[in-house]
Amino acid sequence: MSQQLVTNMIRMGQEPTVAGTAQISMDGKRVLILQEGQEVVKTGTFLYDGQITCDVVIVRGPICYGSGDYEDLPEFVDDHERETFYIHYGSTTERDRYTAGGGAHPTLLAATAMVEAAPGFGPTVKWMD
Repeated sequence: MSQQLVTNMIRMGQEPTVAGTAQISMDGKRVLILQEGQEVVKTGTFLYDGQITCDVVIVRGPICYGSGDYEDLPEFVDDHERETFYIHYGSTTERDRYTAGGGAHPTLLAATAMVEAAPGFGPTVKWMD
């Protein structure tokens, strides 16, 4: 977890997250769950509709989770042990609440590029770390 994120969480009255637990906001709502071995590696914001500030984080984990769908190709069905970067987008109505995912990516560079290329808001992304 980045030092900036830990500092922001403490300033907002939150405890830094331990893997496998949820970060809890001051009003008691779950904002982001990290699985065992996952850590937040990049945080930022973007503008929704050109005016609403929303959060975005990229989480690094040791597992690429599979679909579990028997109709998919075997390489997509099962989990695979390999470093993977997951994008989590913040709510458009509540700061620090993550409501949408942006997929699994093989590198931090690929995940960052995906966020920055997102239609509509990609050019407004500002990274904090």
